[in-house]
Amino acid sequence: MGIKWDRIRHKVPFVFVTFLLLLGGSASAHGDDAARNEDVMRLSLQDCIRLALNNNPDIKIEEFNPQILDTDIARELAKFDPVWTIDITDERSEIPTATSFLAGADISIVEQINMNTGIEQKLITGGNYELKFYNNRYESNAFFQSPNPAYGTNLLWEWTQPLLKDFGKTVNESGIVIARNNKEISEEMFKSQVIRTVLEVEKVYWDMVYAIEDLKVKELSLKEAKDLLEINKAKVGVGLLPPIEVLEAETGVANRSLDIISAKDSVRDASDKLKSMTHIIDDMTLWDMEVEPTDSPVVEMERQDIVNCIATAFENRPDYLMSKKDILNKDIRLKVTKNHLLPTLDLVGSFGVNGLDREYESSLNDIDSADFPSWSIGLSVKVPWGNQSARSDYMQSKLEKMQILVKFKKLEQDIVMEAREAIRQIETDLNRIESNKIALQLEESKLETEKKRFEEGLATSHNLLEFQNDVAEARSNSLKATIDYNKSIANLENVKGTLFKKWDIKFE
Repeated sequence: MGIKWDRIRHKVPFVFVTFLLLLGGSASAHGDDAARNEDVMRLSLQDCIRLALNNNPDIKIEEFNPQILDTDIARELAKFDPVWTIDITDERSEIPTATSFLAGADISIVEQINMNTGIEQKLITGGNYELKFYNNRYESNAFFQSPNPAYGTNLLWEWTQPLLKDFGKTVNESGIVIARNNKEISEEMFKSQVIRTVLEVEKVYWDMVYAIEDLKVKELSLKEAKDLLEINKAKVGVGLLPPIEVLEAETGVANRSLDIISAKDSVRDASDKLKSMTHIIDDMTLWDMEVEPTDSPVVEMERQDIVNCIATAFENRPDYLMSKKDILNKDIRLKVTKNHLLPTLDLVGSFGVNGLDREYESSLNDIDSADFPSWSIGLSVKVPWGNQSARSDYMQSKLEKMQILVKFKKLEQDIVMEAREAIRQIETDLNRIESNKIALQLEESKLETEKKRFEEGLATSHNLLEFQNDVAEARSNSLKATIDYNKSIANLENVKGTLFKKWDIKFE
């Protein structure tokens, strides 16, 4: 919309922003050098957007956030990783005995070596299990111990499964889902930063175009005043006009020269702002180089459909999509805090097989044969007195959910209003363009009539200069309306959240 040229498809990854240009057409025929000679740097609007996206520090900062939030996802997933454990201990104790007859010695000497290993893991259901393999070598100087030394082995599986509090996939996956939603929110924030940058560049670019074209209008007006001055000097020289007419013309030249000074200053200000937006100003060698926009504003008499615009905004606006993800996060937190109001009721159990023998291998055979099993099963109940902490968390999450829904409703209303205002502004600009076109034609016709009257001696230089000023003002107004229309088109694309689609910017 507004500007048309051939473009290739671009991609803007979250790791690195790229915005490639098609090397063809007058708009971008010189690639990265942007078609420059010694004194002039010619830039298309597409060139400026590319430069701004590649060099904008806010974008570079924002694109780190999705990567940072990837670590949050990994951290939440890691909570369900299995953990391998191993314990090795070597113990020796010497203890005086009170019953040396039974112990078989005055001092009880015990040597014990433990080598235990196992796996433990939290489950997505909220439960956890431990699979342990215990190995023990026990030797003492006790007379009645048999076998001595003794090798004890035990393969034990223990588990705990919540039945109320902390039960279920929804509760236990909440951290993972929220982390993923937060990453998607961060990606939308990145898109929002890109869109904001593109919109700012478009507006600054069209301001630059207006400043340059307005300078041309004022230069033409100055030329007309100078031409009138020369004519008046000639006529005064032959006595056809009084000397006051020369003074009138000189005053017109002086006033329009002041306008030129002001217009040139506006061009320089717009140029610096464009250089700043595109970060050309970061290169000291380019500070004083003149920037020349190569694109001209275009007017398309296309009416916008408000319903389609609003629907498109709801589909593409980053802030709207972020808000929807935030609502999902609040829903999840509400479910988790509601679950935490429940008492703890856990199903606990274990099953194991045991072995004991003078030889380690024989002890392992006992485990293999499962001749000596052990098991347990039961319930564990915990009921917090008052449970104020959980109740407070639940009430907070409930209020936050209500708050975000109100914000979401307001955002929907804001989007509708922004779309309506943007469309009205485009319609207003189109009407201004038509009205200014007619006004310019009328002012030009009036000027031609006044010129003839002046040539016939029926009008003064003062009158002619006023008519010239009216034409110059009409030209500036007509140009301003066209520029404003192009900026309004960009603003509508921003309201719809499709500005990056207009420039074929892709995110991956």
